[in-house]
Amino acid sequence: MKKILLLLISLVLAVSCTEDFETININPNYPASAQPELLLPGVQREMAYNWGNQGWEEGFTVVQYGARLQFTSGDTYNWSPSGDPYDNAYASLRDVENIIRDTETNEEAQNYYGVALVMKSWIYSYVTDAYGDVPYSEATSGIEDGNVTPAFDAQSSIYAGILADLETANTVLTGAGNISGDIIYNGDIEKWRKFANSLRLRLLMRISDVDNATAVAGMAQITGNPSAYPIFESNEDMAFVEWNSDNPQPKYDARSGSFDEVRLSQTLETRLK
Repeated sequence: MKKILLLLISLVLAVSCTEDFETININPNYPASAQPELLLPGVQREMAYNWGNQGWEEGFTVVQYGARLQFTSGDTYNWSPSGDPYDNAYASLRDVENIIRDTETNEEAQNYYGVALVMKSWIYSYVTDAYGDVPYSEATSGIEDGNVTPAFDAQSSIYAGILADLETANTVLTGAGNISGDIIYNGDIEKWRKFANSLRLRLLMRISDVDNATAVAGMAQITGNPSAYPIFESNEDMAFVEWNSDNPQPKYDARSGSFDEVRLSQTLETRLK
């Protein structure tokens, strides 16, 4: 009898404890989703910082304007498979994919979807130009299926996907929804369309030596119909994040030491003689 009583008490306690079990066990500090206007500025600022940083850290050595005595990956065209720019690019892509996931089928948020496609294309073009074959089709699938070993896609496939996304972006950026949290264009949809089509033109030029037919057809489509495919017309259309007192450049204001790390490259010196 005593055992039966204990069993009944345990059963009652178990049933009573499950009424709000799911609610009380959700951590409010780790939300499962976020509004795109909250994700957007962080992604844009991180992208601007990373790209500016890489222009200094790697870009000027890649084109042989300068040379370095240490951190010589740019001099040797041997970027690290971790850290800049690889890890930082994919870290940004996680939030970009979250925006895409939450807005792609939302008719009231198509402009967010278009902006996210442009940012995704911008990031992947940078990564594949630096590394060649990289994870693309499965790169962020771990968000949904836990895949932590994504396949590497051929650069040709990545370019095809990027070009398709940019064309889609140009189309959906005529859709519904204002854009809040945009620190690049302050919600100017027309400038985002210009960015999408101008980036597409750049990438079409890059594939012209290996797939001239696709490049020529794509460029003709854009330049032949400027009302449907607006492009950059002046520096006023540039995509950039403005650093100011409210949004300071996060690299550094001043640096002491290490001035001998960077020198004029022998290549440029020879050209100047």
